[in-house]
Amino acid sequence: MSLTILSTSLVTQIKSTLATPAPIFRPISEIQKKLPTDIIMRLPAYVPTHGRKFYPFYKSKNQMVSIILRSSPTESCEEFSNCIAVHFSVYKPDSLEVRELKDRIQVNHTENIVLKSNVRAIYGFEIFESHVVDKYVIWEQDKFVFHISSGYLSRQEIINVAKSMAKEPLIRSAR
Repeated sequence: MSLTILSTSLVTQIKSTLATPAPIFRPISEIQKKLPTDIIMRLPAYVPTHGRKFYPFYKSKNQMVSIILRSSPTESCEEFSNCIAVHFSVYKPDSLEVRELKDRIQVNHTENIVLKSNVRAIYGFEIFESHVVDKYVIWEQDKFVFHISSGYLSRQEIINVAKSMAKEPLIRSAR
């Protein structure tokens, strides 16, 4: 009986250790203070940095919240395509931004992927005139639409980050 309790305790400790967003997003309380009360967020347990330092910037408007990881500590960058590493967004499903995302998906290279047993997503990429390839994953979960985009991460890295986000606990407003 005590062995069962010990193993359950160890599994619980391991799960709670893994169930935290990547250090770059900490302290989470700062994000919670900025989140509108009617929007939730999910953040990945890790973000591949390849040894680079990134700075998180927070944006919120109407029915959308974004956290943008930039390679510059200021919001302005000389070379925009090299500045933004990863863009994490959450939208209310009926927002204008979601309609625009769905329009983009219809004209781009896409494939269906599985993030976890009951969460399906779309992976896609866009090639811009500057030959920058922007990869993205979009999915619906908990009555919200989540979107990650990056020209910095590889296809597999962005999918792994999306899988991590889908498994992480919700972050709610502290307002």
